[in-house]
Amino acid sequence: AGDVHALHCDVGSISRDLSLLQPALVAACDDASEARQALATASGEAAKLREEKDAVSVELEEEKVLRSLRDEEVQRLTNLVEGMKTILGEVQGVREYAARQ
Repeated sequence: AGDVHALHCDVGSISRDLSLLQPALVAACDDASEARQALATASGEAAKLREEKDAVSVELEEEKVLRSLRDEEVQRLTNLVEGMKTILGEVQGVREYAARQ
């Protein structure tokens, strides 16, 4: 009977300890739930940032291509102007030669 009484006291003590731990366990579960939500939010934001980074990378690459095309066009026009100056110089030379004849 003494063993049963001691065992009953141990069960009562364990029950009180569990009752004291219950609020802490509930709070820990709530904290874990909030942490999961924060992690999900952070993951979503990280995905958006990756998409934005990829979009910016594409825009930068497009700008590089456009700049390269513009530079090529400027060079082509510069060459054309230089060629026209050469032709005008030759025409002027022919006019001067014809005027002397």
